[in-house]
Amino acid sequence: MKTTFREIIDRCIIPHIEYYFDEVYRERENLTIDGVKAFNSIDVFVAGKLINAFSYLVVEFSQDQDKFAEYKEKLRELVDFASNLEFKTWGSLNCMTGLYRLKKQGILSEVLRRETRERLKEKCDWRRFVNLDDLSLIELPTNYYGVAFGVSRYMELLGWDDSGYSRKLLDKLMAHIETYSGGLGYMDETKGEGRFDRYSLLTPGELSAMLTETKTEVPARLLELLRKSCDVHLNLANEEGDGFSYGRSIGPYGDTSSMEVLSIAACLDVLSQEEKELAYIFNLKSVEKFVNFWMDQDMKSVNLWDKGRRTDGYRNKNRILGENLSLCMQLIGTYEHWTKAGFSDKTVAADYPEKLQKLPQFSFHKFLQGEYDRGMAIIRDGKHVISLPLINGGATKYQCTPYLPIPNANRFLETGADTRHPNLVPRLVTDTGVELMPISYFKQMNCKSDKDALVISYDQDELANLEEKAPKKFHGIKTKTAYRFTQGCIEREETYYSEGAAQQFQEMNMEFATFSKKPEVNGNRIVFGEGDILEIEVFGLELCDILCVEGNPEYCTSHGSLQTLVRWRKRDFAINEHRSVKWVIKYR
Repeated sequence: MKTTFREIIDRCIIPHIEYYFDEVYRERENLTIDGVKAFNSIDVFVAGKLINAFSYLVVEFSQDQDKFAEYKEKLRELVDFASNLEFKTWGSLNCMTGLYRLKKQGILSEVLRRETRERLKEKCDWRRFVNLDDLSLIELPTNYYGVAFGVSRYMELLGWDDSGYSRKLLDKLMAHIETYSGGLGYMDETKGEGRFDRYSLLTPGELSAMLTETKTEVPARLLELLRKSCDVHLNLANEEGDGFSYGRSIGPYGDTSSMEVLSIAACLDVLSQEEKELAYIFNLKSVEKFVNFWMDQDMKSVNLWDKGRRTDGYRNKNRILGENLSLCMQLIGTYEHWTKAGFSDKTVAADYPEKLQKLPQFSFHKFLQGEYDRGMAIIRDGKHVISLPLINGGATKYQCTPYLPIPNANRFLETGADTRHPNLVPRLVTDTGVELMPISYFKQMNCKSDKDALVISYDQDELANLEEKAPKKFHGIKTKTAYRFTQGCIEREETYYSEGAAQQFQEMNMEFATFSKKPEVNGNRIVFGEGDILEIEVFGLELCDILCVEGNPEYCTSHGSLQTLVRWRKRDFAINEHRSVKWVIKYR
């Protein structure tokens, strides 16, 4: 049966928030969800998310006189309760969002006691994570400028702050984007280290939504950045509702990132009518996936952590209540944008597969061109939508598996959050034990396509030394790398060159973890009897292990456990003129 966005909100999302409203009201600090205390010292965002989600619930039932009166009184008690908890960044923004919603409804004074207001005014102040002298963030990535702007703007609208800093904070973020993007309009999450991930594309959507919600004009340049983000997310559209697939904090948030960007873009007429129709169905598919996959009825919760799933430490299970509330609110925000765009009562169109087929088979999105190049390719091949990120990752993330320059696709080519494996990229060990990888210093990035193939190549004049928090250049070895994508096949060849005298290495190792099962060795090839990956063939390294990794936490992904791990290595060798490593993956 075809379902509209509104029907899913009414049938699944609002009752889910109601369930937690009742649970929190009854249990307060004693609430436990799937064995985890809902209120703990680790989740410093949950108090604000509680205020945001439950304020929405009160406003949603404003036409039901009895329920409205009951929920309003309960919310008053819960806001008092929440105000005594810790607030940081996203928690502060959620709190301000919820309070402003109550003000627009005309009931803020009925819910917020004076002493509670003063407590929240102090705890949620954006100055707690921004240096007032130069408006620099205090040890936070760039996307937190958006958080600071939102908190400041809502405080102004609530009458809590008349300093006018919200515009200055917005200008600070826009200046950062222009400074570190080489003028291409994609946000580096770092100060020029080259981390372009989900947040790089999501931030224009989040900012545009906050500006729209607070009746502030969206700057023309921000609309241009939003359009660039849409170009990526539209090319990711698929039948499964899968969104962004590499980097940190993905899983359901990879899906909701496409929802947030495309829905506000439709609301602001950044998309054409044809694009709106495609984007809406894509978003509706993501909502259906949320209900059918991410929501776990046994847990009465979203599931990012169990039954073979894994997320990063940032979204650990101590945040279980907050994750339930914030994800529901992201879906509701998306629904509200589509309502304003005139689409929320539409179902999935029968011609959606035809719309997907009209999307480009290959696309390349250059994020940065400068001393080093950064970019992302999208390859559409049948049911598979594959992302190839060529980015650094910046300090603490550059060597994490989800940031490696390798193909990514949910349930197909997926890796575990916060892991550090040489997945499809060789790792070298010098004769003194230093570990190196060709992952950070992309130059001469080139993309060529015809109707049958996409070829992406790049050079690196240095390898990345993995010993420190941020990548450090290792000189003496250069590489040339080329990817070739054809129907049902991905090839990667990397050639290593020594500058000057030959260099000795203890080992070069590489691995491949896959959802496919029943591996068999056939010469240089590993052939799989079950799964989407048919085979992998490796040249330049020697096969050493084939292991079952089902249920191994190191090899669990957002969408479940990988099944098979294959390892290769080469020991005691030298690189002089050149040495190549090549692999070929064939898939169904």
